[in-house]
Amino acid sequence: MLEGGVQGVDQTAWLCVFGPPGVPDAIGERIAREVVVIAQEPAFQAKFRNTGFEPLGLDAQASAHMYREEVARWTAFIKERGLSEKDR
Repeated sequence: MLEGGVQGVDQTAWLCVFGPPGVPDAIGERIAREVVVIAQEPAFQAKFRNTGFEPLGLDAQASAHMYREEVARWTAFIKERGLSEKDR
């Protein structure tokens, strides 16, 4: 972003697993637990690190919190700069 002339933006890429609305809590919680287990495996971590990612293996609650923070941060960024769909 800095190279593009946009000051004050610290952006990282992140990946998260989402399910469709209405997934039963028990199923969503199990998937979240399994994702954390997989993300902690050394082979998985090595593959991710080789592509430039740092696997965090956040649980469902921490992932949801991070997601909400990112949405709020980027919503504020867009509003502060007066951006809209026409600016694409």
